[in-house]
Amino acid sequence: MKKILYFLLILFVLVFPVVVGAQVTGSGNDGVTGSGQETKLNSPLAGSVDDINEFIALVINRIIFPIGSVIIVIMIIYTGFKFVMAQGNPSEIESARRMLLYVIIGAAILLGAAAIAAAIKGTVCEIAPMVCR
Repeated sequence: MKKILYFLLILFVLVFPVVVGAQVTGSGNDGVTGSGQETKLNSPLAGSVDDINEFIALVINRIIFPIGSVIIVIMIIYTGFKFVMAQGNPSEIESARRMLLYVIIGAAILLGAAAIAAAIKGTVCEIAPMVCR
């Protein structure tokens, strides 16, 4: 039963934004401008994202960090509940310790994402300075 609920939750999280994003408004303003042969698609991203560096920074700062931070806080609280609910049972305490270790590893990866992105940007800018502005 739990597997079915997890599957439905993941399916809902992955499919719901696509369904909502596919809705069309009747106002006629569909984000496409231009006339004749030339058509320009307006960027749905905040501000003006002109290159890959800005796009990666936008994704990390506006999507990965907020969602990941919330998930980490929820998992730390859940791990605390697992420690309390273990009630001295060694196997349950070991399970909670393992879960806490995985949450800490996930938090380190989340915090390391910005450092990895900065290192990649520095390497790319060093190799091809014309790419970086």
